Amino acid sequence: MPLSTALWALLFGLIPGPAAQAAFQIFYKKGQVQVLRQGKAASGDTVLAGDRVQVGPASLAILKSDREILKLTQDTDIQVVEHTGGEAPTFLSLVRGGLIAKVDKKAFTVKTKTTSMGVRGTHFFVSLGEGGEEWMCVKERLVEVEASGKKTPVPQGKGVFVK
Repeated sequence: MPLSTALWALLFGLIPGPAAQAAFQIFYKKGQVQVLRQGKAASGDTVLAGDRVQVGPASLAILKSDREILKLTQDTDIQVVEHTGGEAPTFLSLVRGGLIAKVDKKAFTVKTKTTSMGVRGTHFFVSLGEGGEEWMCVKERLVEVEASGKKTPVPQGKGVFVK
């Protein structure tokens, strides 16, 4: 096959490219848990960078990677914006709901519409209320919260409310 033909075939998906690396595995799920890949339902328990994970009412999901454990509470919608594994940073977008994260010695950021929470190895909880209010509490170590251009370090045992 000439190189130009092979390149066009690869671009249009006729030849499979390199396999995408799994960001997370769904370790446990109860109730309605759906992975969306490029806007369509994905099969299996693998979550890739770019995927959204939606957890329905009275449902829950636990996602694991080599350095992170995420518990997604009921009525939660997250997108894995960036995740390449190992010590590389992870970026999540919390669209709705809440999550509990345990992160082991790596950069990890959760963003909402108005707030960014950056950690480097910690255990914390973040939740979005139906009215747009946000709250976050830290179980271990420190989380840096940025809202309205202001950065605030939140230590272990403390929390913040953003409205």
